[in-house]
Amino acid sequence: ADQGRVAWAPAAASAGDGAALKALTGVLNKLTPEKFDRLAEQAAALVTSAAVLRGAISLLFENAIAQPTFAATYADLCAFMAARVPEFPADAPGGKPASFRRVLLNTCQEEFEAATAADGTSRAGGKARTLGAVRLIAELFKAGVVAERVVHACVSDLLGDGVSASHDALEAVCEVLTVCGKRLDEGDARAR
Repeated sequence: ADQGRVAWAPAAASAGDGAALKALTGVLNKLTPEKFDRLAEQAAALVTSAAVLRGAISLLFENAIAQPTFAATYADLCAFMAARVPEFPADAPGGKPASFRRVLLNTCQEEFEAATAADGTSRAGGKARTLGAVRLIAELFKAGVVAERVVHACVSDLLGDGVSASHDALEAVCEVLTVCGKRLDEGDARAR
């Protein structure tokens, strides 16, 4: 079963889940680096079901895209929540449990693929979404939430064959390298 953003829909959430997501929206609207500790605890405490987990990650992702200057703060919140939010049972027999990290990675993959598939005209703000998605993924790498191979896969997808990469794709690669290039280089140096 799909564990990402597409799987969650407001109609599927109970009234309690809807109230939790509304409260989470309020917490995210107040989130700043200065208020991080207090609000991060509140945000993590609100995630009490798989439906709220999916909705929370969707909200986090959308806020990070809409407010790219706070992408690092949202990535730190993801790292905080990944360590504190419990895993929820699978929706279907034989399915995988819904953990914060699993749902987040699935959402990042879906959003990255959707944003990079858009040519900037077929999806509103395609370029901004692509830049926002790669910035968040790079910040999640810096925060230790996603593995280096995820960042490498994003860069590889953006560059394609290296000859026909679009200007927007090259700009997105530059964004990744600006955000986490130093850390990627340190990882490569350790691997040598």
